[in-house]
Amino acid sequence: MECRLVVSLGAVIAVNAGFLAVSLARGGGGGGDPDAIVDARGVASLSIGLLVTVALGQYVRSRRDRAEAAERRAAAAERDREAEARRREVAERLRIARELHDVLAHQISLINVQAGAALHRRDDAERAYAALEAIKAASKDTLRELRGVLGVLRQVDGEDGGGQPSAPPSLARVGELLEQTAAAGLPVRRAGDLAGDLAGPGSVLAGLAGLPAPVGLAGYRIVQEALTNAVRHSGAAQVTVEVRRLPDEVVVGVD
Repeated sequence: MECRLVVSLGAVIAVNAGFLAVSLARGGGGGGDPDAIVDARGVASLSIGLLVTVALGQYVRSRRDRAEAAERRAAAAERDREAEARRREVAERLRIARELHDVLAHQISLINVQAGAALHRRDDAERAYAALEAIKAASKDTLRELRGVLGVLRQVDGEDGGGQPSAPPSLARVGELLEQTAAAGLPVRRAGDLAGDLAGPGSVLAGLAGLPAPVGLAGYRIVQEALTNAVRHSGAAQVTVEVRRLPDEVVVGVD
């Protein structure tokens, strides 16, 4: 834009300079025409007016082009923000889908095992009753975790979750998984930081309570998935669960 303005101004100046030189040459000397000089001055004034008009037009056009460029940049930035928001929403939905899978796979596996045990122990009222109690506890835990996951899903959709969602599971409360697995008929040996956790499934391990939420949740899900597979597929007589919190890492093992 600036280049076109310079060329236009240069062209006007060059034409005026040439015309003025010719006019002065014709009007110079004793036999020259004095009106030629006057005409040259008039043409120069007219040219200056045209020059100002051209410069003003180029300035207005430059301002308009800059404004349009700014609008295009703003629109592109808005599109980028919307795309990023959609990407984050999809990522959150995928995370929630994984959470639902982890919750349902473990708890329903336990319920299925306990229901089968209750059917085979119909002649042993005490054991059948214990199996039904385990089913009730697993169902309650499933509903609690589902409420928490669905509360997060409502928040993603921008809806009112109807209260605060349940706190996400954490390694600090992994004792409930161990109790459920033991109730399903697979004894669990606790090792590492879990060895002293004898307060029951609702207890919170002080050494693991301060873990960052993502770390605690990931560790909980690892133990949950491993115990689910052990109950469903391993046929083992016992499973050992070990959790150790080190200065720079957390070690989780299920054997």
